[in-house]
Amino acid sequence: MSVVALVGNGLSISYNPEMSVPSLTAEILQRFERADDELRVIAAETGYGEPPGFEDLLGPFDAVSAMIRNLPGLRSGEGWSPRFGALGAALEAAQQIHSRGTGLALSVIAERSQIEGAFQPIDVFCSAIADLDHPANLTIATLNYDGLLTAGFLQEGIYPDWTVHRTLDTSDMGDGRMEEALAADFADGHSLRTWHLRRIPDFMAERARLLSLHGSLGWLRNIDDPNDVRRFRIPDLREWDYWNKHSRGETRWEPVVALTSRKTELTEEWPFVLGYTEFRRALAEADRWLVAGYGFADAPVNRAFKSAVRARQRDNHESRVLVVGHGHPQHIRALARFRLDIPDAWIRVSADGLPDALTNNEWHDWAT
Repeated sequence: MSVVALVGNGLSISYNPEMSVPSLTAEILQRFERADDELRVIAAETGYGEPPGFEDLLGPFDAVSAMIRNLPGLRSGEGWSPRFGALGAALEAAQQIHSRGTGLALSVIAERSQIEGAFQPIDVFCSAIADLDHPANLTIATLNYDGLLTAGFLQEGIYPDWTVHRTLDTSDMGDGRMEEALAADFADGHSLRTWHLRRIPDFMAERARLLSLHGSLGWLRNIDDPNDVRRFRIPDLREWDYWNKHSRGETRWEPVVALTSRKTELTEEWPFVLGYTEFRRALAEADRWLVAGYGFADAPVNRAFKSAVRARQRDNHESRVLVVGHGHPQHIRALARFRLDIPDAWIRVSADGLPDALTNNEWHDWAT
């Protein structure tokens, strides 16, 4: 029986409560306040009301950039009138503000996803996923940028017979066949290990698929060559203070994350579209779905579930669905029905949250 797991921010919060969106947003705004440019103005204006989530905070600049960039007459970059010149300057300014804000936001996430002695919830979750089925039957999609799932599946443990093994053998969106050393400009001339991202869904057979639907702290694009997108080791990026250097404009490498309210458009572009295509395919084929720590707010994710529900129903197939969250079970069930279109008869609910839900009766009934 195949399994698809969608993992949201609830898992990261189980690792560190300061990974909640309100807490992250508050810290990001504080760093904006300490800036000496437009970010300070944004923080001051935001302080007049209820602050939005950090993705919504930066989303308008991304949206304005996309709108101006696609205006007829600007794409060629030739023969601009004064008005086109002003629009070009506005585009550059919006891109710089969005880029600087993104660097600061990701630096907060990178810091809060590395704390001592708190890894047990991630390890428990990854072990529970690994026990569900053979790796080839597992697809795990995450909406988180922090890399905690990747680290969790790569944890090695020594068992009573002294053998060493990984929690789960995974194949992610980085192409392991295309490793290349790179002396990145932010690493002071030191060579770093990098992997190009996959262009097609040629994931390794007999391994679980690990899909970063909205990108990763470790994904960077070469500004001078937009087709050059690579996965770096997140510890390397921490060591060289990459995100702060990016926020100061000191590198030609930019983050590849859907850190914006404009996810619908971005997830139709590579590399995100590759993850979503595989996610939709896996959902349509899977007998069991796990929705864990997800707030039901991402339109592209919700559409993927709705499409898979229709596909399963056309083939007269059902999926056993476990939805894990916090709150009243009936409220969680209603969100799964109305936001994802999952039939009520398919749904099991655990309101214990992560990682407690991994040992209760609802988990046992769904997993076996």
